[in-house]
Amino acid sequence: MTERLARIVAAIVPDPATPVQVGMVAPGGYGAGEVLAAVADRLAPDAGPPVRLVGRRLERAHPFGALAECIDLSAVGASGTSTGGPAADDPAVQCRARELLLDRLERDRAPMLVADAHWLD
Repeated sequence: MTERLARIVAAIVPDPATPVQVGMVAPGGYGAGEVLAAVADRLAPDAGPPVRLVGRRLERAHPFGALAECIDLSAVGASGTSTGGPAADDPAVQCRARELLLDRLERDRAPMLVADAHWLD
C-alpha cells in the first residue's frame, strides 16, 4: 500500500472499531477498488469478512441482484427477475431484503463494502 493510500484509508477509518459510512466517487481506473480493499484490511482485526456488493448494469433487470451472494433472495419474496413474483418496488419486499442484509451484517460482524453503487436500484 502506498503512503498516499494509507493516509486516505486512515482518514476514512480513523478507528476500525467505530462504525463508518463513506461515499467515494472516482472515475474508472483511479483505484477505487484498491481503496475498498485497503479499507477492508483496516477493518479486518475488529470485524468479520466484509460483505461486498457490486452494482452492475447487467443486473438492473434482476431485483436485488447485488445481494444475491449475501442473502437468500427466495426469502425476500422477489423472483430475481423483473417478471413474476412480487415487484422490487414493493415496500414489503424492500423491507424484507433490508432486514436480511442487516441480520447478516450483525450476525457476522461484517462491514459492507459497495462498489459501483450508482448501478444499484
